[in-house]
Amino acid sequence: MAFLHDYNLNHMHYNQLRTVAEEASVAATMFTNLQAESEGKIVFNQTEGIRP
Repeated sequence: MAFLHDYNLNHMHYNQLRTVAEEASVAATMFTNLQAESEGKIVFNQTEGIRP
């Protein structure tokens, strides 16, 4: 019974972490340099991405 409870908690936390990682990935793509990306480089614009 304890194993099943721990497994379910682990599964729930894994799904939450996966959701947060996907949201962060989408947010990061919003702040890429489009010119550099068209040349095959992925450059993250840190000043725009970190700005509050």
